[in-house]
Amino acid sequence: MENEADYEPDSGGPERGFGRNRRGHGYWSVSPLILPASGIMIGVCAILIGLVKIFETHVGPSRVDEHTALCGIFFLISAILSYLSSYGRGRTKNKGKLELLGDTAFVVGLISLVVVAVLFSFEFI
Repeated sequence: MENEADYEPDSGGPERGFGRNRRGHGYWSVSPLILPASGIMIGVCAILIGLVKIFETHVGPSRVDEHTALCGIFFLISAILSYLSSYGRGRTKNKGKLELLGDTAFVVGLISLVVVAVLFSFEFI
């Protein structure tokens, strides 16, 4: 397995997130893709919370807004880790770990948002 410190971003490449290691092998970085997607999902969570607050007066109280806020926190963590992985100062060997943690937080946020949607649709929460 190659050392993560061997990787450096490719300057001027046409594909976003593509880089080359010192041996010339290519790899894909998902951080530039996760960052805008996390921002969009934070906005989706905020809109969902606002809609639930509006409809709570007609339907009655529910805890969907609180659970959706927790999903938004996962997306926020994902965005922060992705940002640090992509635009952090200096070349550190932790960029690969930050990218993996950001990717994991994004997937956990997606799964939790789907679970909240399913539980809400069956009126469990």
